[in-house]
Amino acid sequence: MRRIMLLMAVLLGNAAFLSAQTTIKGKVIDAKNGQPIEKASVAIGKEKATTFSKNDGSFELTSSVTSGELVITYAGYAPHTEKFSGNSTLEIKLQQDVKDLSEVVVTALNVSREKKRIGYTVSDVNMGLIERSREQNVIETLAGKVAGVQVTGASGTPGASSKIIVRGIYRQ
Repeated sequence: MRRIMLLMAVLLGNAAFLSAQTTIKGKVIDAKNGQPIEKASVAIGKEKATTFSKNDGSFELTSSVTSGELVITYAGYAPHTEKFSGNSTLEIKLQQDVKDLSEVVVTALNVSREKKRIGYTVSDVNMGLIERSREQNVIETLAGKVAGVQVTGASGTPGASSKIIVRGIYRQ
C-alpha cells in the first residue's frame, strides 16, 4: 500500500510539473513588407530561454512561466517586446531602425555586438574608401584594406569573377 501511495505521489508531481510548461509559437516578420525575418533572437524576458527564428520567420519556445514578455531583437531593427500568456501563437512585426545599423558588428559566429564591446580588432570598410578607389570592381577594393581578407582579381574575360578568401574560407 505504501509503495502504491509513493508511486501515485511521484506521478502526480510529474504531471503537475509537465502541465506547467508553456509553449510559445510565432512568426517574426518585417512590419514594412511582411517578409519573414530569419535568425531573429527571441527570448523570454527574465528567463534564460532563448531561440532564433527559422528561415520562414517561425519560432517555438518552451517555458516554465505561464505569462510574461518576449524580447525580440535583430540587427537593423528596433528591439520589440510582446506579452504572452499561456500557450500562445504570436505574429511579431519588427520596425526597421537603420540609424543603429552602423554601430553593429557581426562576428565570425554570426553574433551581433556593438563595436565598442568586442574585445578584438575590427576592420572597417566605409563608402569613402570605396569611392576613392580607382578599381572598376567593388570587390577588388577590399584587397589590402581588410585584415584576413585575400582578394584575387578577375582575369578580364567577360563573366569572370573575383575570388574572396576570408581567413581561409573561399567565397566566389
